[in-house]
Amino acid sequence: MRKYHLLLLFAILLSSFVMARSPKLSSFEAQAFAFRENKGQIRDQQGRPRQDIDFVLQTPQMTLYIGNGQLHYQFVQKTPNSTLPAKHFQVAPESIQISRIDVELKGVNPQAPILKEQP
Repeated sequence: MRKYHLLLLFAILLSSFVMARSPKLSSFEAQAFAFRENKGQIRDQQGRPRQDIDFVLQTPQMTLYIGNGQLHYQFVQKTPNSTLPAKHFQVAPESIQISRIDVELKGVNPQAPILKEQP
């Protein structure tokens, strides 16, 4: 149980660090960042439900998936693509770079009960 609390604390601290490096957001946008429980909406690339994911946190530059004693970070960086002429597009083209970090916590009980609390 204590290790699960440490897992959540680590996730919150890393998320705070990422959000602190992000551009300033309005108070409405900042309040929209919250852990959401996976009730079947998280799916893999083939459309199959990810039942191993318990919670997800999304920001404009990062998505954090938590479940089974693991943290899965997915970072997205968008940059304008100046090699394509913009006059042919309704929206300016951009390049997207996706990076992923998977963290497995040693010694954690993946079957530990999850305590959900409302803020």
